[in-house]
Amino acid sequence: TNEAAVRVLKDVLKSNNIDTPVIVVPVPNSLHYKCCITCVDEYNLIVSDTFDGRNLIQNSLNCIKNVENHRYNLHYVENDISANVVRVNNILIAPESANRQSKCVYENLINTIDELNDIRYVPNDEFTKLDGSLTCRSILIWG
Repeated sequence: TNEAAVRVLKDVLKSNNIDTPVIVVPVPNSLHYKCCITCVDEYNLIVSDTFDGRNLIQNSLNCIKNVENHRYNLHYVENDISANVVRVNNILIAPESANRQSKCVYENLINTIDELNDIRYVPNDEFTKLDGSLTCRSILIWG
């Protein structure tokens, strides 16, 4: 994301009377923020348990600590591919290639978040070869 995209996002939020701060977090070693961290709801984040994922979440929390008084539950999964999930209403869509530990994290989320009640595993191996993940083929809208 660049400064122009940040301005567009701020303008869209403002024009829709949404009072939400837009915080820029540097992403030095990954293509996109969402490659390492995915928001499941306003309290739960799935984070890649990698050097880049851990650094990115720490930098993110440091950036927002002065803006937001909010606590997030961090759920660590094996890698960027497993951290890259999509929530559609009450369904969590996850890559079928995720390992057993990551699948346990997803199941725990289903059991602890009232609004979630199902997991759908989808094939993503061919797209992953092109450095793509589930959110690369999705438009994420939270509302």
